[in-house]
Amino acid sequence: MAEEATMCLKCQHCTDYEQQAHIPICKSCGCDKILHSVVGACNKRQCQCPGYRKIRTIRHCVNCGHLPMDHDFKFDLKVFLNNLVERNKSNALILEYLKDIGITWSERTLKRRLNVLEIKRHEHVPVQELRDIIQQEVVVCGGLAGVRRIYDQCRQKYHKKVKRIDVQEILREVDPEGRKLRIRRALNRRVFKSQGPNWIWSVDGNDKLQFFHIYIHGCIDTFSRKILWLHANTTNKDSKVVAKYFFDTVKTLKVCPNRTRSDPGTENVDLIECQMFLRRNSSDQHAFSNSHIMGPSPLNQKIECFWSTFLKRVLIRWQEELMGLHRDGWYDRHSCIDKWCMVFVYLPLIQHDIDAFQLWWNNHKIRHQRQVWLPTGAAPNDIYAFPHLYGGHQCGFTVSDRDLAEVAREKTLNYEQSARVPQDFYNEATNFTATNHLTIEISTAAECYIQLRRHFILERSALQSSIYV
Repeated sequence: MAEEATMCLKCQHCTDYEQQAHIPICKSCGCDKILHSVVGACNKRQCQCPGYRKIRTIRHCVNCGHLPMDHDFKFDLKVFLNNLVERNKSNALILEYLKDIGITWSERTLKRRLNVLEIKRHEHVPVQELRDIIQQEVVVCGGLAGVRRIYDQCRQKYHKKVKRIDVQEILREVDPEGRKLRIRRALNRRVFKSQGPNWIWSVDGNDKLQFFHIYIHGCIDTFSRKILWLHANTTNKDSKVVAKYFFDTVKTLKVCPNRTRSDPGTENVDLIECQMFLRRNSSDQHAFSNSHIMGPSPLNQKIECFWSTFLKRVLIRWQEELMGLHRDGWYDRHSCIDKWCMVFVYLPLIQHDIDAFQLWWNNHKIRHQRQVWLPTGAAPNDIYAFPHLYGGHQCGFTVSDRDLAEVAREKTLNYEQSARVPQDFYNEATNFTATNHLTIEISTAAECYIQLRRHFILERSALQSSIYV
């Protein structure tokens, strides 16, 4: 297909590339001519390029025939492959990602190219440097992250190609208490079946922080266990807010699910209507009114199972910190000032923590499990993108821009999320933190909240005194 707004690096005129050019392959070493032009002679056989045979297809300029990889093949390909290796993708998955961008290699060719581009799966990292990274992650995660998450963070966040055994040994020394707390007993779980990505989207809200006027809402794909959205807000009971989450996700993916599932709460009314409208013209057995499943929360298995993990990995640290403020007398749930200060300080921090957890979750490998009908041993993103490798198929339905525009117009969903506190309060709080050089971070959040609360209480007391005078 043609790519929009792409300028040819050679002729500077054409704006699209065609997918039917041919690249010759070296008879001696099997490398294509483009790779020779950017890395020189073959390192393996000192190839002198005696001639070329075979062909494969790749995009080329429809105006001058220029191949876009002539100039940036080495850099782009190296960065692309290095990112996949840093995420610890297997060779089979890397070949699938390459196939998606029009490059068809064998596993042997992939290994040879990785060697030529000097991309290794493991590199030496000084012990002290690795120890500092792990200690920092233990502090950031509050001691809730295990070996797999720390290992993934080292590779993806810090770009350190470490070995898992090294991370495991250092983590035992750095966080022995956390390791003991993470050990848990095996549970017998019910068997859950799903046909593929977008078969069912499991939707639910989490009220663990409602005492502090903070609510969380999420959605998970039941086949891949990919988190589709996870948001912290001042409400998850407003049907417009929940419908906005659904609408934004469908608009991004250009796909609506075969079915959605939720509990009977009124906050899901607009979401259900949006789903039924998008599935109104389908002819399958789950079309229109059958496109949503409503039932009690205990039967909404996948999202409820996810909330259990989410509580232990993310929410419990915030519960303890916020309840500490309440026990010390710094928070009154009936005070508007306390609620607004809490939302102003902690809501962005919690959302940032949630975003980091969502990124890790969607890229972590689901451990192998027995007696499970769903894919295991791969990351949710990979299972969602390549279901044919895991015994599934895409079950979603493509949505048109016209239908999306109609839904947005009827439900008034084309709006930007505003501040979760009154605008006057937000402006005053922003000015106060800037004037007093307060940086709201995880380590300073409690102190910032206390100072901000004191400021507004004193300001209110001064205003009341002036009124009586």
